[in-house]
Amino acid sequence: MKQSNPSSSLQENQEEVSFSFEGRKLRARKGQSVAAALINNGIKKIAVSKKFGQPRGAYCFTGRCYSCTVNIEGCSHVRACMTPVQENMKVEMAKGYFDIRNDNNGL
Repeated sequence: MKQSNPSSSLQENQEEVSFSFEGRKLRARKGQSVAAALINNGIKKIAVSKKFGQPRGAYCFTGRCYSCTVNIEGCSHVRACMTPVQENMKVEMAKGYFDIRNDNNGL
């Protein structure tokens, strides 16, 4: 008797959404974090380190390290690991230092 894998049937039935990263159209499972969606699409470099300009990616996936900050829909330095991907979401690499004194997003 063949046994079914419940996790694979869940993945088959999950709804997909489209979003973009740096202008590139991508697909993701609805409810998945932006960081996980980028990794699933083969994108590991999602940010650049502020001090040395080195490639950065998701590290802790708990929102503590801020290694995965991106710009989402014009809102700067959003943690990709804590933000669910949404239909037609526009995601870009965060560039430069985040300075709350100069932030126009009301954070």
